[in-house]
Amino acid sequence: MDDSDAVAAFLTLAEVGVGFVGFAGIVLAITRPSQPLSPGQALQVREVIRTGLAAVALALFPTGVAFAGIHGPSLWRGLSAFHVALTCVALVGVSREYDRLEPSQRDRPVFAVNYLLAATALAVQFLNATGWLFTPGPGAYFVGVLMALSISGVHFGRLLFSRLL
Repeated sequence: MDDSDAVAAFLTLAEVGVGFVGFAGIVLAITRPSQPLSPGQALQVREVIRTGLAAVALALFPTGVAFAGIHGPSLWRGLSAFHVALTCVALVGVSREYDRLEPSQRDRPVFAVNYLLAATALAVQFLNATGWLFTPGPGAYFVGVLMALSISGVHFGRLLFSRLL
């Protein structure tokens, strides 16, 4: 994979993230006062927006950091380490919000899948940041960002189906 292929792949992730965030905005805009979002659904909307925007930023960072003159394994190590830190902070915040929900509002299967995706992203990005098992590169970073985007997608799909059914 050359640099132009990597840039195109990351831009595609960013575009999908913008799409999720935009559709979450539409859901909010068309929510009628007579049918407000439940606290659990409101958390899902926040997660679509947060993880979607995080995936967009993480997908665009490689290009911006490369413009600063950082290339090669150092680029991927640094970005992966940043993603690990960001994911850890996000997991703490989301866990607190989830714990504040009434038990009937907790969508356990969705959050279990999301914790699994976050754990996968953490593992891949940690290995990419440390250089264990493989040389740091764009492939592992891409997988980690894809996992973050998948969290947004899972919340988006659940939110959409809960409003339609």
